Amino acid sequence: MTAVTQSSLSDTHKRASDFQVSTILILTKIVADSFALRGLILSGFDVQAKILLRSTAEYMEALVAIIDNPDLASEFAILEEPGKSGKFWKKHLARGKVRYKIRKNWDEFFVGEEQATVQWFANWGHRSMALLAGLSHPTMAGGFFTAIPLKSKYSEKEWPSMFGERSDASVSTISIYMSFIFPILLVCRGFPFDIAWPHVHQKIKYDANDELHRHVHIGRDVLSSLVLSLVKETNLKYVYPEPDLSIFPDYSSFL
Repeated sequence: MTAVTQSSLSDTHKRASDFQVSTILILTKIVADSFALRGLILSGFDVQAKILLRSTAEYMEALVAIIDNPDLASEFAILEEPGKSGKFWKKHLARGKVRYKIRKNWDEFFVGEEQATVQWFANWGHRSMALLAGLSHPTMAGGFFTAIPLKSKYSEKEWPSMFGERSDASVSTISIYMSFIFPILLVCRGFPFDIAWPHVHQKIKYDANDELHRHVHIGRDVLSSLVLSLVKETNLKYVYPEPDLSIFPDYSSFL
């Protein structure tokens, strides 16, 4: 998606709108963060991956808000100071404002479904924010899960975890990541092709003969199916391994 949008702007950078520039910069940050998250997880730094994910999730929510209301791009495009970005967040994203936008799109996606189902998915990623914030600030949990990464099975000889030790808790990290990326796929299912918005000066017409276009167009639906499979009840036991809590019985209530 980023490559398609960037290729469109490369020839028309002088006419690029605030919306186009904002979405490209946000997508670039999300893609770079995604590779960094993958590297941290594979290197055995799950807590650090979750700390990064908190920032990534905020960019994902900003992208949802801007795609839902492209007028916000003009305000986002002039955010150069931390104080201004904080005001933008409080005004447009904080206190459930993004949840309302996502809920509206879930209503359209789950036509005829029970409201409890819609509400659950609308708050899917948001429920993890407290966990991510708790690891981002100095807490016992951040140090504890770095020292003893959660696993379904421990060996007698463990590598010192401060140098990187893979954790089964990384499955939940990936799940949280997916819960934030899914609304991006949902809020505008045709993005970035054939968007009839005045904020997009040069529209990208979908070309079925273009391999990159096909990857974006078809891959989005495949990704959506994979994301939803993560929370399907019959798949949970295969997706989320049961952690072994026997090595720290005194902390079982804490975990």
